[in-house]
Amino acid sequence: MKEGYRFVDCDMHIMEPPDLFDKYLDPEFKPRVTSSLRRMEGGATGMRGRPTWYFDGQPLSNDGNVSQYNRTRGPLVSQRANTTVMFAVERGYDAGAQVMGMAMEGIDIAVLFPTIGLSFMARDNMDPQFSAAICRAYNDWLHDFVQYSPDQLKMAAMLPVHDVNLACAELHRCVKEYGAVGAFVRPNYVNGRYWHSNYWDPLYSLLQELNVPLCFHEGTGSYYSTIEPRFGENRFMRHVASHSTEMQLALIALMLGGILEFYPRLRVAFLEAQSWWVPGLLGRIEWDLRQHHQADALGFLAGHWREFDAVHASPPCQDFSVATRKEHGTGWLLKATLTFLRGEVTIPWVVENVPGAPLVPHYRLCGCMFDLPRLRRERWFETSWGCLAQRAMTHDHSFETVSVYGNNGNRAERQTAMGIDWMSRAELSQAVPPVYTTYLGRHLRLMIKERVDQ
Repeated sequence: MKEGYRFVDCDMHIMEPPDLFDKYLDPEFKPRVTSSLRRMEGGATGMRGRPTWYFDGQPLSNDGNVSQYNRTRGPLVSQRANTTVMFAVERGYDAGAQVMGMAMEGIDIAVLFPTIGLSFMARDNMDPQFSAAICRAYNDWLHDFVQYSPDQLKMAAMLPVHDVNLACAELHRCVKEYGAVGAFVRPNYVNGRYWHSNYWDPLYSLLQELNVPLCFHEGTGSYYSTIEPRFGENRFMRHVASHSTEMQLALIALMLGGILEFYPRLRVAFLEAQSWWVPGLLGRIEWDLRQHHQADALGFLAGHWREFDAVHASPPCQDFSVATRKEHGTGWLLKATLTFLRGEVTIPWVVENVPGAPLVPHYRLCGCMFDLPRLRRERWFETSWGCLAQRAMTHDHSFETVSVYGNNGNRAERQTAMGIDWMSRAELSQAVPPVYTTYLGRHLRLMIKERVDQ
């Protein structure tokens, strides 16, 4: 507690002990892990005396390879040595030192993530069984570590991402047996699969079922990074780019790849990446969405129409509209939608567009056919069942009518004419009057009932 407030640190780091794998790794895999210790004098304070591990003879981090000719960083790091953590260095960064540090900072609860361990999984084509053994060893050690003060120290389980089934098994074990409150992965492209791949569906499903978040945490030096090679030996540039850019790419995959839609209770954390980039990214998504969401709807329709009782489609009409009088480039969507519905879909369907569009106008509806006498907004509808009944269309020219298109005109007048009191001008120009929908909906319900009765 600090100044009367309780604090939770959702991304606090531990320092892995030099004997982690000696004590916790399955004996079968111990020959594949070798290590050495960093010097105790000079360099970054936190890394003094810390282990340098090698998996199958390869360093955990690619930093050394990338920065092999950089001789300036070491002295600079020594200049800014953090003497306030010497108490932890002297204690070997044990759990007692962790809790002492939390007390100094006024932190009540901390979720723990690795330091050197950020690089344990940071490579492609790692033997899945070796990957799983490394994660088990780390998670077993971390579980013992948090027992020092389990009400304050919480574990995020490291997952072996080189095999989704092994990742699920380790997640289930750590949550059920160890009380893990999250699952740690890096946001990078791994083994040729990104985070919107169907490959990860079992993991997302289990995370949702167990109600624990997937915690993305980036670091530098990964062998499989597609970002870092651009910046060579400049670790400053690599560190800035990897921590923010990789997170943005992962969020794009989850959001636009449909993961958050198909797993609505899935929780995801993006750690040590700040949040300045989120509004800009969301703004870009919103801007692009206007251009792409119609095409995405076709893909969704193809994969999911069997889950519904009926389909209503309103592909873009601009290419066929007399009002716009210019080609918009989206006319193919109407043709593609009709081709798919006519040839593949066996449930009732309705497609709406403007007069002159290349569809079969089983229904031609306008405001004059309903209680909207001022509205001139004819729309054509092709349906899977043809036409049950068509009202007469007789425009009354004895008073001024309202045509709704574009972003011009009086909004209140348009709303009254359309029978819609909740839309903006731009939304009104794309809308179908609710009375049209109600009229067609009654006929559609009859088709659905007839199909159910059969």
